Amino acid sequence: MTNATWSQRVTKYVDELEQVAETIEMILSQTRIVTTELDAPGVNHNQIELVTAVGQLESMVASRETLLAADDAPSKGTTLVEKLASSRSQADTVLMNRCQEVSAIVSTAHQHALSLFVCQYHLANFSGDIVRMLSGTDAPPTYRSSAAGNESRQHGGGRLFNDAA
Repeated sequence: MTNATWSQRVTKYVDELEQVAETIEMILSQTRIVTTELDAPGVNHNQIELVTAVGQLESMVASRETLLAADDAPSKGTTLVEKLASSRSQADTVLMNRCQEVSAIVSTAHQHALSLFVCQYHLANFSGDIVRMLSGTDAPPTYRSSAAGNESRQHGGGRLFNDAA
């Protein structure tokens, strides 16, 4: 019976993890929408919600470690999936599959967050990039040393137009 108790605790953990992961996905979807609408207050509000949700996700790491180290946990395996696979019960196999599904949700949320970060980073620098191009600056200051090589430089819009005149 102690193994069933461990499985019940894992089920509860996976339920909570799934809820947090879906919350993060929802916040990221909303953030994508307000980003495309150029709604800065909406982006800031979603950022606060995202920080809270990611904090919840990070706090769940301790819960997972407790489950892995529990005395009534299966001895084989170093992850919840491996431990569930080692028990070979049908209920644990179903739970193992669910763990993998939730893991995929978290992985997808991670990829969406990275994509959104890159998009917002470039949008934040967009006006500076336009001014830089129109003023004829070859490269942003960050990349100036790598752009200072012997190879011919590409000129920004302003300088290109000036050279053509």
